[in-house]
Amino acid sequence: MIQNSDLCDISGVRENCAIVAQASTADTIESEELELVREKVKVVEEEETALDTQVDLVPEIRKFYGGGSGLAGIIAVLFLTIGPLKIVPAFVKLTTNADDNLRKQLAFRGFLISTVSIVLAGLFGQSLLAKYRISLSAGMASAGIVLFLVALRIVLSQYGTDESPAPPPEKPSLALAIQPLTFPTILTPYGVAIVIILITIASRIDANTSAVLGIVVSIMVLNWLAMLYARQILNFLKPRILQVVGLVLGIVQLSLGISWIYLSLELEALVIKQLLTK
Repeated sequence: MIQNSDLCDISGVRENCAIVAQASTADTIESEELELVREKVKVVEEEETALDTQVDLVPEIRKFYGGGSGLAGIIAVLFLTIGPLKIVPAFVKLTTNADDNLRKQLAFRGFLISTVSIVLAGLFGQSLLAKYRISLSAGMASAGIVLFLVALRIVLSQYGTDESPAPPPEKPSLALAIQPLTFPTILTPYGVAIVIILITIASRIDANTSAVLGIVVSIMVLNWLAMLYARQILNFLKPRILQVVGLVLGIVQLSLGISWIYLSLELEALVIKQLLTK
């Protein structure tokens, strides 16, 4: 009886056996590559599931509170978190020993760096949330906690503290435009987190990402103007008025931080409810 190995040694059949072997190898490689593609697609779907599931639940929360797309609410939130109210006194102190030319350059560079940074963070933030499997509720909770702690410090500072404030830089330079002007004075950590979350929700539910980005850029322009006229603003707003405004702003931010923590808990509760009803 002729074995397969002997058959392949027969002249004229050897080439056919080689072709069959190559075809079999190619099929094996193709099936393995296909399996790898399927695994990658599965991983991507799993990464998006947690974020997408919670984003899909946002309309249910809005319906409960009787809200719509909420552009007016977005303007208020962004104005409080990345707006000019907190920048004016900080910029005046930072540029105490600077001349007018340096003040204008610092204001423009701070505006430019902060605008580019916050737009990029908003556009690529949702992909980072999916990549690192960060749920929407986790992002909201972290932003709320940081906002709560910062606002609590603002409120408590009104009652006096033993800590002496840091003196302004004796020889200010353009290096201050990045730190501490842009980070963390203009762009606070909780402000960046809130922008990422709002743009993520807007792009997947309301389809108005450009509107949210427009609001963000508009607020950055207001920040620029506030820095250019910071001294005039402080001269108009007396210290007592500025102290009252800071206290009210701190209380509002404190409430906003707590509300974001509550919203993150509500999202988690809705996810649990959805899992239990399946």
